[in-house]
Amino acid sequence: MSTTQLSDHRESAIKTLDDAAVLFDQIANSEIKIARAKAMAEARIATIKENVASKIVMIDPDLDAKREALAEYIDEHTEEFQKPRKVKTSFGNFGLHKATKVKFINKTAALDFVVEQKMTECFKTKHKIVSEGIKDVLLAGRKVTGAKLLDGEIAHYSVKKALLADAKTID
Repeated sequence: MSTTQLSDHRESAIKTLDDAAVLFDQIANSEIKIARAKAMAEARIATIKENVASKIVMIDPDLDAKREALAEYIDEHTEEFQKPRKVKTSFGNFGLHKATKVKFINKTAALDFVVEQKMTECFKTKHKIVSEGIKDVLLAGRKVTGAKLLDGEIAHYSVKKALLADAKTID
């Protein structure tokens, strides 16, 4: 097992509360710049998506109508798609294929039924640790193998949300 030391308070470059405040301000400034950079990237991505969407429409403005017309033809002429079920062209194929899916009228009722009937192939059971429950058990003095209660203080910082929100505002 390897051990990674998270912090060592024996030799700190920060000697005073003022030093800590200056360091925090540097951290906060970096967090704000990071938020701004991420917002700018998201804006560029949104612009790219808009440009692609307009290019797609320009490629074939009637594409949806063509798809609908092809589907309508296939639906109205199913006899032409029995053997073979698909018509092949140099670009691919079109036609009919068999498909089956389950439509739930009442999913809760269906789930209750398969659980009651013990149809285990029809449902999944997922176990998930609930940290608050484990904490309550440990606080009550009971033991939980693989878990322990950590109690104490932690160092933290928080940058004002308004500053981060302002950084995300793109002019």
